[in-house]
Amino acid sequence: MQCFFRKADLRELKRLHVQENRLMQALASKALAAKEEQIKKFEIDKQVLAYVVCAYTKAQFPLPELTARVDR
Repeated sequence: MQCFFRKADLRELKRLHVQENRLMQALASKALAAKEEQIKKFEIDKQVLAYVVCAYTKAQFPLPELTARVDR
């Protein structure tokens, strides 16, 4: 009887291991997608900022002083 329970336990552990691996792969995939989205957003923001600075420079408007600074 002990052998039966042990095999069932091993099957359950194997099933849980496979499930855990699938969840970890899904989580890694979501993290990668979020990181790529963040990089794209940063690049767009950087281009917009460069365009605004260029527009201010060409129009010879004084650039406003940036009082708030984001420190990481």
